[in-house]
Amino acid sequence: MANIPFVIQAGQSLSNAVSIGASQVVGVIIDPNWTAAGLSVLASANGVDFFSVQRSGNELVEPVNANKWADLSKCDFSGIASLKLQSGSLTNGLVNQTQTVTLGLITT
Repeated sequence: MANIPFVIQAGQSLSNAVSIGASQVVGVIIDPNWTAAGLSVLASANGVDFFSVQRSGNELVEPVNANKWADLSKCDFSGIASLKLQSGSLTNGLVNQTQTVTLGLITT
């Protein structure tokens, strides 16, 4: 297993882009300083153009809590080269983090 860090800077809602290669995503560890919000995902096949991930026509938004593990094992990220994690969603509104937070994407 690997823990891939994604950082969302204070005052922002979107993380840096991280290449995940052929890794299988199983979960994400939420920073203890997480400002309450759902977690949405942007994906890219080429590492340049990012798009909101949708499931059954709806934006993928996982409910998460600070200092917890969020299960993402049911999400299929095959064929995705890079990800960005986002606080909040386009559908329900983005939420800027009050402090810089690091999310740990757990992959196998």
